[in-house]
Formats: sequence, structure tokens, C-alpha cells
Amino acid sequence: MGCQVSGDDLRSLFEAAQRACDEGESTTDFEPAFTEVLSFIERNPTCRMDAVTQMTGRLRGTNAIPWELLAFLMHELRWPEVREEAIRMIERSQDWRTKTPLSHVVAAFEEDWPDADMYERWQQPPSG
Repeated sequence: MGCQVSGDDLRSLFEAAQRACDEGESTTDFEPAFTEVLSFIERNPTCRMDAVTQMTGRLRGTNAIPWELLAFLMHELRWPEVREEAIRMIERSQDWRTKTPLSHVVAAFEEDWPDADMYERWQQPPSG
């Protein structure tokens, strides 16, 4: 069963997140667009397969989805099929320009993801 909303909605959100990431100078600039993608996916569970197809396409280099967005989404969603594909691509690639961002996507599955504090969503309040 496919996505019950317009098939273009998810693609449009991915494209908006790509633009925000390309144009933004920091995570503060593109986190709202990333959060929109995440919220859409969470509100529309029937879109999971479409989302997985888009994300794994990026892992294979066929879709323009920012690596940062994949890591952001996977820290929250933890979809095993995306993790497995990222690991498979790391094992197959000899190119560090591919392996490095893929390793960041895989790291995002961990509770203590080092990049989490770059996003307001996961920032810890200062202790004091």
C-alpha cells in the first residue's frame, strides 16, 4: 500500500529540505525544513515505503537528499532498512567522499549520536 497523500508531497518536502540545506549556513537555518519532512513522515505512516525508496536512492547516489537530512531523520525514525542499506554502501564503496557521510548516517542511529547537539530538537538544557 502506497502513500495516501499526493505522491509529490514527500518529494516536494525533500526538495525544500535540500534547498534549505544548500542555502543555509548552519543547522539552525535548515532544521525547520528537516522537521517538516520528519513531521510529514510521522503523520503519514503509509508513506514509509515511498520515504525509504527516496532515502535509499540517496544512499545509492540517485536522489538529491542531503546527507544531513538522512542522519536527522534516522536519529528519530531508526528505520533498519535504511541503516542496512547505508552499511551495505559503506562496504561496497572505496570512495571516502561516500563512506564518510554514510558513516554519519549510520552513527545517527545511536542514542549518543555526536551530531545530535547541533540540532535544537536534541539539545540538552545547560546544567547548572
